[in-house]
Amino acid sequence: MTPETGSSRAAMTFDLHVGEERWCWSASLRELLGVAPDEPATTSRLFANVAHDDLAATWSAFREATRREGTFSFTFDLRDARHRLCRVVMAGHSIARDGTVEELSGFLVDITETLRANEQHAVEASSVHRAAIEQAKGALMLSFGISDEAAFEILRAESNRHNLKLAVVAQRITARLSDPVFAREDPVRSLLDILKTLPLPERPSALSPEEPAPGTSV
Repeated sequence: MTPETGSSRAAMTFDLHVGEERWCWSASLRELLGVAPDEPATTSRLFANVAHDDLAATWSAFREATRREGTFSFTFDLRDARHRLCRVVMAGHSIARDGTVEELSGFLVDITETLRANEQHAVEASSVHRAAIEQAKGALMLSFGISDEAAFEILRAESNRHNLKLAVVAQRITARLSDPVFAREDPVRSLLDILKTLPLPERPSALSPEEPAPGTSV
């Protein structure tokens, strides 16, 4: 799929093994950056697309995420493969062992279209559905420390990725937030696991916390 601004783009996910500087990018993130499937995913390739005015602050925020365990999020302008300027949010979680961050995992979210449009025009749902959407957005905002627009764009990206209605995505997230299957000491890790299991229509009782969720793309 050719990258387009806004909701037509699938969810963009990443994992980084910090010590080896080894990235795993989803196909949609590669498309955004113009990196072919057979090309290496590197930090320098990612930052080559960051807008010059945001480069210093974005690099500083990224380096902080690789040094301090916990959630992170930062917003910046980025040039996509067609050299169009996009407003994106990078959000996720840093995992440390013995005080050293070893892994980053999260999302890159394009909020360009959402910033331009009124969210209510994108959601045609009953008041019950809107309540689920607001609750799911709130969980994303609280967990990742991101804006309302970024949280909504994550829901919309997951809706497109799994070919589910946005309200269904929100309802599955809210239902699983209270499901013991997803109980974790770290609520961010719990939410990441929930997002990975969205294609499963029912409670994935047989899925252990250590098992990879089906349909997870790298």
